Amino acid sequence: MVRRADFVNKALSVRRTLSSACKIQARQVVAPNLKSLTDFLVMRDRLSSAGVETKPLFLVLKTDGGRRQVDYQALPAALVADVFAGQPNSPCRAGTYCPAGYEYTYISPEMDVYTCIPAKKQADGCLGNLVLGTARLRDVPRLCAIDYCHCVPGS
Repeated sequence: MVRRADFVNKALSVRRTLSSACKIQARQVVAPNLKSLTDFLVMRDRLSSAGVETKPLFLVLKTDGGRRQVDYQALPAALVADVFAGQPNSPCRAGTYCPAGYEYTYISPEMDVYTCIPAKKQADGCLGNLVLGTARLRDVPRLCAIDYCHCVPGS
């Protein structure tokens, strides 16, 4: 968890570090309240002007019965639609070929590169560190072992 300004500055730093041919996508968990939604829109506008795409992540709660998405219906529909336009719910990807770590990665605040956000908990999920120059993409897509993933290509 970092302040929005720190997050934006770090994303802009990564944009300057990588080749212009690399697509960069910043993701932010958006809580079901007006401040979180409007903060996301401010961040999106600032980053998009520098060539960094942004995507919101639905806030999902873990419960004894599994996972459920938090209800955003009490908020202004136009604002919610602007933030989450075209964003699918996170599907199960386990057992399918996944381009995480091959076509795209997740970069942590510490500049560690992971195949995806959920893979931070897996031993083979770390691909190195961007600052140290040890980060290497996978040579081919692998079967996904994550049962609930929000890194779906194009999402």
